[in-house]
Amino acid sequence: MPPGALASELERIGQLISRWRAEIKFCFWVVIALAVLWLSGVFDMLLQFNRPGRIFFWLIVTSLFGMALWRTKKVLSQRYTIQAVAAIVESHFPQLDNRLINFLQFSNDTTKDPFKEAYVKRGIPEWNNVDVGKMRNKKALKWTMIAMGVTIALLAIPCTFQGRAWVVAIWRIVNPFSNVQPISMTSIVSVEPGNATVLQGNPLLIKCNVTGKKGHYVSLDIKPSDNSKTTYVLGRVDGSDVKEWPYRIPKVTTDLEYRFRAGDSPSPKWFKVKTRPPLAFVKVTLNVKPPEYLGSAPKAFDGMGEHAEEH
Repeated sequence: MPPGALASELERIGQLISRWRAEIKFCFWVVIALAVLWLSGVFDMLLQFNRPGRIFFWLIVTSLFGMALWRTKKVLSQRYTIQAVAAIVESHFPQLDNRLINFLQFSNDTTKDPFKEAYVKRGIPEWNNVDVGKMRNKKALKWTMIAMGVTIALLAIPCTFQGRAWVVAIWRIVNPFSNVQPISMTSIVSVEPGNATVLQGNPLLIKCNVTGKKGHYVSLDIKPSDNSKTTYVLGRVDGSDVKEWPYRIPKVTTDLEYRFRAGDSPSPKWFKVKTRPPLAFVKVTLNVKPPEYLGSAPKAFDGMGEHAEEH
């Protein structure tokens, strides 16, 4: 093979090497980005992020896709010298025994050395047995493709049992600025009495109405102002349309907050219960003496029960 033709062939091989390496780099970073997207979707279904949380994961995912493009571009822009490509080729094909590099060096020699001229004239017969395709890192490509398939399957499989809820979760991460609400299989329809004020020492009945998937747990969190939060498991949804879940606090002694939780229902609201101290008087008697011109006799009234203006 003439030196010029060999140089062109080595340039072509150098471009192939860059492309092969770029493929692996691109697939590697895309796999990581898709895996993070899948993990973000799982977290959104479980925790149902507000917008800041979705933006945080969106930034991670887009950064990883950006890294994939940047690393791919960097590898593709790398240019190998003919001598560097020759060294790479010889590392994969030991039968060349440095003849390729020697051929390139001797063909550029201008000393008219008879030995070098004869070496160049001989050419490289071994080159005809070189299969450039064997230089490709097929093992790395194989595992990268397997990883790509696994991540795509992870993104697709939840659709079979979560349906639209999974699609919405992924969309909420991909487009965190949308106002799409998460889809839950269980929801709290109503809570009673909501925010309330009760007499200190009195009992309080609180309840919620829940509808949703059979088997999801319903629980109640109570957080007194003078103590830590306590969680009570009220039971499991039986799959009926709407079911009431009551809980009676025997004695409310201090201000408190409470919330009901049910399955994957969106983060519930905390309701406040304020206490009002009971009256300090046991009995109040009002002695009323009307003016003389009314002609009415003085009279005593129960100040905690009767209304004097009615008499």
